[in-house]
Amino acid sequence: MIDWAEEIEPRNSIFGTLDFKTMQGVLIVTPTDLLPDPHSLWQVCGDWDLRLGVGGYRVFYVREQAVTSP
Repeated sequence: MIDWAEEIEPRNSIFGTLDFKTMQGVLIVTPTDLLPDPHSLWQVCGDWDLRLGVGGYRVFYVREQAVTSP
């Protein structure tokens, strides 16, 4: 996990949240300028990190936001 974290580019944010589709925890990696207001419901498009050793952490990389609701 430490090696993975060192790969994250500056100007990105990482946070843990709940994937409402699966009701499982997920780590989100997103460009910081895409972050929604606190306490918003945020739907995003992106890609799962399926690499061996990282996939077990359920890491999702945001490409774009689809919907933000207060």
